[in-house]
Amino acid sequence: ARARNISGPGTQLQIWASPYYVGNLTLHPTALTARDYAAYWKRVWQLSPAFDWIALQDSRGWQGNSDQEVAAALTELREAARASGRPLWSNVELFEGWPQPCMYPTQCGRHPAPIHRIVKQLANEDPFVEGRHVAWEWGSCLSPYTNADTAALYHDYAAYVSGTSPVPPLTDSATPGLPPHTD
Repeated sequence: ARARNISGPGTQLQIWASPYYVGNLTLHPTALTARDYAAYWKRVWQLSPAFDWIALQDSRGWQGNSDQEVAAALTELREAARASGRPLWSNVELFEGWPQPCMYPTQCGRHPAPIHRIVKQLANEDPFVEGRHVAWEWGSCLSPYTNADTAALYHDYAAYVSGTSPVPPLTDSATPGLPPHTD
């Protein structure tokens, strides 16, 4: 009932969530398949008509999803979203764990991912979400005011978006590393 008071005729507010999906069944063997995860969200939308949309976290930061796993999840979710009359968004994770190769849930830190990986994520996910992206996370990864690493990524991204500094494509599936994190 509360959702109807927030979202509905005569209001511009929308109800959305940004769940993560881990499709890497090698690292996470109990994870739902992409098809099962999409079926779950289709059911949520059936039961909650005022729930507008989701922005799927691509889980590239710590969870180990590959471009192929993200594309598989977004392929299935796009169909579920269309069948439910919902738009689909993507939440591009802007960080990576350190020290390399740090994988959650071990004691890790995080720092901004290289711009090359972020551009690759955007290109991989855009066909499924038609330009509807949000990103995680501003303060620790993209703010020009947090530290030198976040400021560098901010300026790299601004140059990329403005077209003043194209980002060379990655030559393989490896993510290039950043220098050691400094606080």
